[in-house]
Amino acid sequence: MAANPLSVRLLGHVSAHRGGRRVEVTGAQRLAMLSVLALRAGECVSSVELIDGIWDEEVPDQARHALHVYISELRRALGADAIETRRGGYRLCVDEERVDALLFEQMVGRVNGDPPAQTLAELLDALALWRGPALDGAADSATLRAAAARLEEERLAALERRFTAELELGHHDQILGELTSLVSAMPLRESLRAQLMLALYRSGRQADALAAYREGHAQLGELGLEPGSELRNLERGILRQDPTLAEAAARNGHPVSSASCFNDQTLQAIVAFAESWASDLRNFDPAAFAAVTDRAEELASAFEHAIETCAKEEAVRLLTATWFYWVIRGRQEEADAWAHAILTLPGNLTPVWEMEGQIAASELARVNGDFHRAIQLKKLARRTAADERATDIVAGLDADLAHLSIRLGELDVAEAYAQRALELRRSNPNDMCGVGHALVAVGEVHEARGNLVDAVAAYEDAVADEEAAGFDGEAAFIRGRLLGRAHRKCGNSRAAYGTYRRALNEAQPLGDYGTAAAALQGLAWVAAVQGDQRGAVRLLAEASRPEWQSALDSQERAAFAEDVAALRRDVPEGVFEAAWRIGAARAEQHN
Repeated sequence: MAANPLSVRLLGHVSAHRGGRRVEVTGAQRLAMLSVLALRAGECVSSVELIDGIWDEEVPDQARHALHVYISELRRALGADAIETRRGGYRLCVDEERVDALLFEQMVGRVNGDPPAQTLAELLDALALWRGPALDGAADSATLRAAAARLEEERLAALERRFTAELELGHHDQILGELTSLVSAMPLRESLRAQLMLALYRSGRQADALAAYREGHAQLGELGLEPGSELRNLERGILRQDPTLAEAAARNGHPVSSASCFNDQTLQAIVAFAESWASDLRNFDPAAFAAVTDRAEELASAFEHAIETCAKEEAVRLLTATWFYWVIRGRQEEADAWAHAILTLPGNLTPVWEMEGQIAASELARVNGDFHRAIQLKKLARRTAADERATDIVAGLDADLAHLSIRLGELDVAEAYAQRALELRRSNPNDMCGVGHALVAVGEVHEARGNLVDAVAAYEDAVADEEAAGFDGEAAFIRGRLLGRAHRKCGNSRAAYGTYRRALNEAQPLGDYGTAAAALQGLAWVAAVQGDQRGAVRLLAEASRPEWQSALDSQERAAFAEDVAALRRDVPEGVFEAAWRIGAARAEQHN
């Protein structure tokens, strides 16, 4: 046997060889038996273990007889000296180095702290043993599935170590294709994604590196998970252009800037980051809010840098992408100041970016109570949209102008805008979200005129359209800020309770602070109507947390203050203070 040694290959289709020539072994059960014996080369494998390895749950009645038959057939194929019968089992007479799976583990185990070039060479030799999926062709059993999974994990770990060595040697551009394919096949494997991000960054593709992070963040978010610290820290380093990330990059012709402060390239990267999350923010995607919150201070610094350097287009793009975030997070006054400064910067913009900047600035002026300026900016944007024949944008701006005109008491003007918006939106039967937006404007006109039944109907239709379009965040907003208010004005506490409770349940997970505060305020009104004044005080105290109040507009904050003052008048001071402390404590627990 020494002159004609046996070898077994398991890293791919299972096969046996003697003296360099393949031995004919066929049948999934026989290959499974060979695999189990080879994985335990030189050891005695019991009959029970072999049976478990060959068959899965449905073990045949004559399993032991079949086992003896397979052993005899393997001996005929491999040689009489290949398998020894031991007490209670069998032993495959093969050196561990001649079983490729065991040799692979030995070779990888010997790679330890060597220089990158040597590490790379050793790992490439080990990985070259792989010809396909481990244990391919063998019968499917729990034993072999577990063994194949373990071998595959060892292969991936070796691949990651190989990529680390490649990156240390400056080979980032040479491994991009392979890393991209692997991340696509295994999107939740964070270590591979981190290596792809670093390779992209070192190849001069900073925006693509950030996009790779965003994709991973979104996919993890679908499972209710957040990226690990390695990915988060790497994204921060890329945004900062951390000089340590550029190590070894210049060796392969792709030097990376080592600037650690803001510059034009950093600004472009942050703009790309903000724009990548913009649409998700508008739909109250929790993953989007988490990602932007993690970068909020860097975004604030980016605004300051763009204004200081008169980078007008980048500043407008940042404003357009993030204004909604600043409103929801209660930082609208800060964002409004940026918007003022940005629109007065010297330089010309394309009509589209001019319009987008005006719309964003108008929204910030609106939530800060400057309705005249908000209308002025919306009209400028509408003129541009009409010139560009952007019908959908014109319709959206008409609905916004209706809302603003109501705030100024111009109800006839508001009604004309709202009806025109609804007609334009309904001309496109697929634009259910837009129809919902226009219906909100129609409902607000009805509410302002005191037609509360019609207002409730319009708001309910708007909610249905937003939900049908998949915009659950907008639906929650309408329930908590508008529909519930209309029910309250009708004195319908039962309908108000259901509406506010659902809005609260939807808004809190989304991080919509303003809607959550409005819903708690509405529930407090319901409690007071039902005679539970202590409960009403506790609910208002919960809604009084500063970040939630900051997310309300000026009129909403004034209405909240009126409700608090009314309860103070109706509830004994000691009772009020005790209930308020309980509600405030509950708010702290939830933070």
